[in-house]
Amino acid sequence: MKHSYLGLAALMLLLNGCTLLKLKQDLNMLEQQRTIGGTVVCDHPVTDSVVVVLWALDESGTSGYWLSRCGMEFSFMRDSGRYYLMAYADANEDGRYQETEYAGIFGNGKAIDLSADSTTDGLELRLLPPGQAKIPSHVKQTPREEVDAKFALRNSQLGELTTMDNPLFTDANGSLGLWTPVRFIEQFGIKVYFLEPYAPEKIPVLFIHGSSGHPGIWKPVVENLDPEKYQPWLAFYPSGMRLDTLGKGYAGFIDELRLKHGFGQIHVVGHSMGGLVARSMVQHYARLSNRARIPMFVTFATPWEGHSGARAGVRYAPDVVPCWYDMVPGSAFLRNLEEQPLPAETGHHLFFAYRGKATLAMKHVNNDGVVTLRSQLSSRIQAGATRVVGIDADHVEILSAPESLKTMDRLFD
Repeated sequence: MKHSYLGLAALMLLLNGCTLLKLKQDLNMLEQQRTIGGTVVCDHPVTDSVVVVLWALDESGTSGYWLSRCGMEFSFMRDSGRYYLMAYADANEDGRYQETEYAGIFGNGKAIDLSADSTTDGLELRLLPPGQAKIPSHVKQTPREEVDAKFALRNSQLGELTTMDNPLFTDANGSLGLWTPVRFIEQFGIKVYFLEPYAPEKIPVLFIHGSSGHPGIWKPVVENLDPEKYQPWLAFYPSGMRLDTLGKGYAGFIDELRLKHGFGQIHVVGHSMGGLVARSMVQHYARLSNRARIPMFVTFATPWEGHSGARAGVRYAPDVVPCWYDMVPGSAFLRNLEEQPLPAETGHHLFFAYRGKATLAMKHVNNDGVVTLRSQLSSRIQAGATRVVGIDADHVEILSAPESLKTMDRLFD
């Protein structure tokens, strides 16, 4: 119990009254939103991209687009209301529905009533042969400029060009993503940045930062990559969100990018809590057929067994950051990560850091200054790893430590 109180004290020291108020406001906004999600199901051979459309039955009209394909999950978070949920195979890739395309509408056109106390998830959205789905006329007549605007917004999230010195990549913005994830999304969205235009001859490497992090932390690792072989992609997301939601979302992002660019393989690298998001993403993505291979999965200082501070926060904090639920030792999320194996082709290279300092919360346990060695070295995760590498560095320094960079250089040779 003593360590739980100390862990909570360490968390609360990071906050002031203004931050706590903003967190509470953010949580209130999240609580007002509900999920509509599920899977696109195809009983016929459909290889085209599938556009999932959520249509609000009020004056606002269309509520959202999701680019998917058969067997892929989709998810929308929306306010309470009544919605149509439909999908169509975009055979001519113009973004609009035509009656010659495979299509489906959930519940045969019955509206989904998303009330304030309900969540509609796990739906099956089944595509039927052309002409069989009863698509409402106003959905068919969606103006082209509206469709284009929706896809332009979606495309701005995936592949926007940047540099490692982007002024948005700051500790302050990383902290914003942890403590006020809704505000982060409103300001920055959830993104995959490119450092150069897509190059088909180069293998993508997706880098996923950790709690309160930002893409700038990857600068030493990115600069160490061979620019002739690899193209770095940088995730930037609100780390306070539920981790499986982030993993599922990034699995969808990677599939969208593969549909757009056609790459056959991608490597994934995660730091700290970002390693948990990355493994969740890999596991969700692995369920797809006709997907890109993920030969290498690399993690640095990842808390595979969670963090005692998260448990203290869930028990005693006046308001709980959503990701803390998943970071509690023994949480359902962490158990699921351990129990689901990685794809057969994926080698997990696990880096752990062990140069920790005594802290209030970890005074008598080996650690890297943030995460205990026990959490970094989960026996079940180790058992499935291809390589386990110890680095004499702390939780952040591990990304720039010479031995880390040398080992990464050998892995990516």
